[in-house]
Amino acid sequence: MNWFYESGGSQQGPVSEADLDRLLAEGKITGDTLVWREGMAGWTPHRVARAAQAAAAPDPDYEVTRPATPIGQSPVAATSPFSPGTGATTPASAAGGSETPQPGWIQCSYTGRYFPPSEIIYIEGRAYSAAAKPQVLAILTSGQVLPDISADRDGPPWEHRERLGVWRALVETVKLVLLQPAQCFASMRRQGLVSALLFWLLTGGIGMVVGQIYGLAFQGAMLSALKSSGAASTQFNPMLAMQAAFGISSVVLVPVFYGIILFVQAGLTHLMLMALKAANQPFETTFRVMAYGFGATGTLHLIPICGSMVAGLWGLVAICMGLGPAQNTTTGKSVAAVLLPLLVCCIAVAGVYALIIGAVVAGASSRGR
Repeated sequence: MNWFYESGGSQQGPVSEADLDRLLAEGKITGDTLVWREGMAGWTPHRVARAAQAAAAPDPDYEVTRPATPIGQSPVAATSPFSPGTGATTPASAAGGSETPQPGWIQCSYTGRYFPPSEIIYIEGRAYSAAAKPQVLAILTSGQVLPDISADRDGPPWEHRERLGVWRALVETVKLVLLQPAQCFASMRRQGLVSALLFWLLTGGIGMVVGQIYGLAFQGAMLSALKSSGAASTQFNPMLAMQAAFGISSVVLVPVFYGIILFVQAGLTHLMLMALKAANQPFETTFRVMAYGFGATGTLHLIPICGSMVAGLWGLVAICMGLGPAQNTTTGKSVAAVLLPLLVCCIAVAGVYALIIGAVVAGASSRGR
């Protein structure tokens, strides 16, 4: 049976089934490489095509014979979904979509390609492109298990720290989240709280501790400057001592406090996703996005003075960009799920402050009468 496969944006082949297996063993193609043979409706990831082939149990002696074609013409120009005459750099409309994540686009669980939400349908809670609907329904009616590209999610590098080493896996994951959040979360495993929480502790947790130490050092420098100028008393001050003790204890407690905040914020975000009907994956997925997002950006706390502000802002950006591909939803719903709880909290805090100020003003007015 002759196969064609995609490599570097162009089609290769034909190759025999044995040669295709050899290419897979040598790492020249992967389970996600698009392949095609005569009789297939479109280009399909290798592992999906071979799984369907095994389920159909074709005759092993069957061989597709291709007619000779002129030099320079694609051997599958007449029947392949690859566009003829264009260098075969992009699949034609039968495949559609994009090979790389696009803002707001959703990954098809059948082809692994990314499509705008208007071209996505959901079958048994999984996202499939409209172009793949006939193949998916055929698999369903035959009683086979639906293909799910997300089953092959194995990132980010932190999930492979046993092979890469803790330090290398940590650094590569931080770089991936900071610079390519959409790509990172498009390949992120969707289950496992412990691994993501450990990453957050070693990055964001430690970053916050260092940020707290920076704050204490700044307070100490300011107090020293006041003492040297004579503006502050050099005698023992219980309030200053209490403040120093609180600052030192907060260095230890800040990871615990913010760890609790992380779980609460992930829970509120997931509830908002559910309200928006955008929670296509469990709570674990939302928590992992926030743990990796705030963990990687938490390393920016190591930058003195402005690091904490930059970390908070970029953390929100990374999470808004990451929730879409992780939850198979749109960027708009991801942004709403992240920002609406923060907006409600800000309004609540502002309300509390307004009540306190009102009470103080009312008390002052009553005393002045």
